[in-house]
Amino acid sequence: MYSMVARTAMTAGTAICTNGACNTEPAPATHKLIIETKNPDKIWAMQAEERNASMGAMLARAQSRAQQAVDTANKLKLQVIDLTSALEDESAE
Repeated sequence: MYSMVARTAMTAGTAICTNGACNTEPAPATHKLIIETKNPDKIWAMQAEERNASMGAMLARAQSRAQQAVDTANKLKLQVIDLTSALEDESAE
């Protein structure tokens, strides 16, 4: 885990911090990132948060498209079938 943090710091041209001591003084935001990424739990939490945000955005787009399809079908006087309900009804029989 530490080698990944060190590589990230070196490619960014910032200091490598070990046990809170840095060989040069990086910008505060970079310093904070390096320290936070040393904590594996923090990394997983940040990655999960990014994934959740991404999935939330994809879900919102899918819901919007589905609603647009329903609205268009209603304007064209087409029958709209709720597949979830239809499948539940079929499995109940």
